[in-house]
Amino acid sequence: MNSRFARIALVLVLAAGCANNVHASGLDDFPRGTVLPAATTLIGWQSAFDITKAANPTGVISSIKLERENGVWVYRSETGVGTFRQSVRTDINASTGQVRRVRRSNVGGGDQRNLQNIAVSQSTITVSFAQAASIAEARVPGLQAYNIRLERSGSRPLSYKVELFVNGAAAEVRVNAATGAIVGVQTVGTPRPVGTTPPATGGTTPPAGGGTPPAGGGTTPPVALTGNALLLSNAISNALATEPAGTLILEAKFKVNRFQNVVEVKTVEAGSLAAEEISLTPSTGAIVRRENEGLDAGDAATAAALFNALAGQTAIGHASAISRALAARSGDVSEIEMQMQGAIAIYEVKIVQAGRERSVKVNAITGAIVR
Repeated sequence: MNSRFARIALVLVLAAGCANNVHASGLDDFPRGTVLPAATTLIGWQSAFDITKAANPTGVISSIKLERENGVWVYRSETGVGTFRQSVRTDINASTGQVRRVRRSNVGGGDQRNLQNIAVSQSTITVSFAQAASIAEARVPGLQAYNIRLERSGSRPLSYKVELFVNGAAAEVRVNAATGAIVGVQTVGTPRPVGTTPPATGGTTPPAGGGTPPAGGGTTPPVALTGNALLLSNAISNALATEPAGTLILEAKFKVNRFQNVVEVKTVEAGSLAAEEISLTPSTGAIVRRENEGLDAGDAATAAALFNALAGQTAIGHASAISRALAARSGDVSEIEMQMQGAIAIYEVKIVQAGRERSVKVNAITGAIVR
């Protein structure tokens, strides 16, 4: 495993079993026990759209997603601008409407083509993002919309892909953007009472290459990784094994891609302006797809700072960081990110227990828990 890497952000979602062998995204986006905020406490899809549009009046809004960012629920919108070689990501506080963050990134390939297709078909849109959410929620009662994306592929009409979620169940509903007709429905799982979790699955042996801190380092002994934490850790190790020395991991997460569960790992080489996206099969760690995408300035700056902090040092690695965090606080790992705390490089491991998310910070060099 390459021990010199600058930022790991991984979102781990522990999914429930599938009904009728139908797979849909949703369970992979949230930790077990997550409860979406009540609609009455949010500014709503229309307000999120209006705030985004006001910032980029000539842009094409392709998606709006409800996400939890550092303990705060936000609407994250993506807007194609100019000739659609760039996208503007806007994070809006979902309760207050305050814009928290704006980032630009390069786009290409399928994302750029989708933006161009939306622009061509924009005059035909009569259904808003908010209306698409309402249509989808009426189709699958009890589930709440959290991700809405406009898509047009080939000769198919422009449609909204609405993803919905409630603890233990998820659905994907496609809504014709011109007519409001439902053109597809996929569902997975059965709702569970809040606070209950399905049994973990997977091996009980920690992966090789997890890293061992130097003598006199961390005070919390590591524990063996099991279940999805083990599958994710192995996938990260397999992805790094195919990359040149000095490659860093930007992000790794469980997701549903084309209705199949995968681990998606984003890597970048030092000085590169493009990231490589690697998809792996969770159960085997086999690589099934590679794709390049632009690297935004924020990620590039984070990588540079952490490379400098780790110069001449040996990081404990993602597996050891997860193990030590779980030894300090039990629960389900939902995210791990490598960042700077002052002059110290740390792993921040987010752990969910009974629907509540807590962070455990681990010194990236010594393995000590940082208070």
